[in-house]
Amino acid sequence: MLLKGCQLARGKGEPAEKLLKRATHLALQGKGIERISNLHLCSQLRVLYLYDNRIRSLEGLGGVSAQLTHLYLQNNDIGGLNGLPVPAQCFFEHQHPPPDTYFKDGAFMGILTHFMELW
Repeated sequence: MLLKGCQLARGKGEPAEKLLKRATHLALQGKGIERISNLHLCSQLRVLYLYDNRIRSLEGLGGVSAQLTHLYLQNNDIGGLNGLPVPAQCFFEHQHPPPDTYFKDGAFMGILTHFMELW
């Protein structure tokens, strides 16, 4: 699935692992994804499009969440952030439950206003 979302041309004889390692953007929107996995293979990942899927948990983002600059998660069923660092530009539009439920512990209060504007 990751290779299909990679927007880079694969060099002749280039192993899949090498291609994923140099990918900075992954377009995985609308693929029916329920669980995030194997993103650790994308060590240069900066922008991740995961909107319009069936994702319920962000557990699989742990390995790349701190390096992301943009994360698009709208139209999923995410139940919480589970203590993950949030990228500078993170989009949660049309989430159920609404984004304000993610911030009850106060960990992300500094960006609460940004999320609520998107909601």
